[in-house]
Amino acid sequence: MHSLPPAVKGKQQGALTVSVPHLHWTTNNNSSHSHIVVKLCWWGDKTGPVSFKPLNVKNRNAVRNEPQSELLKRSKSTKVFPILCGKTRFFRYLSDMAWITFDVVDTIKQVTIGRAELKAPLRLDHKPIDVWCSITASGMRKIGELHIILSLSRGIQASRSVVANKPSRIPSFNPDVHQHHPKTHNTNSNNNNINKDEDEDED
Repeated sequence: MHSLPPAVKGKQQGALTVSVPHLHWTTNNNSSHSHIVVKLCWWGDKTGPVSFKPLNVKNRNAVRNEPQSELLKRSKSTKVFPILCGKTRFFRYLSDMAWITFDVVDTIKQVTIGRAELKAPLRLDHKPIDVWCSITASGMRKIGELHIILSLSRGIQASRSVVANKPSRIPSFNPDVHQHHPKTHNTNSNNNNINKDEDEDED
């Protein structure tokens, strides 16, 4: 099971729900829509990516009125990640990660078509994040848009957590697609910071 932050052990304090319900192409795409998946690999996670199967839509306006609660129930396009630390430490992890990266992959050709990047939120207390992010291919050429929803369960509390004493590795990505990860050279240090000052007061 994928939990957050990666390599952290402890009691579950909440959950982050990630949904990728829709994909909209802005250019002609020769890949079969049935072979397209979206992959998310959390920064520092050694267990591999998580796959989402969004619906292809020709018009964003056609899905504008779909209830968010119904979108989050779609099992193929929604994943729930347990959070094993308190709120302050969890958002510290997101701050260090900086960007949440979604790779759009053709599973038949085994190639990454493009990438969508979402600025890692520093707060999710009041309402879910519900945005369309540009999908860019090599040369930063826009080829589509990805509908992404992030929702944090209420009640995430302060907690003590223990970091597993294992080296973390940042997954490699297609170098032709732009990527932001300012601290990828020091993942162990960042995970240790999550465990630092266990007795500090948290929000």
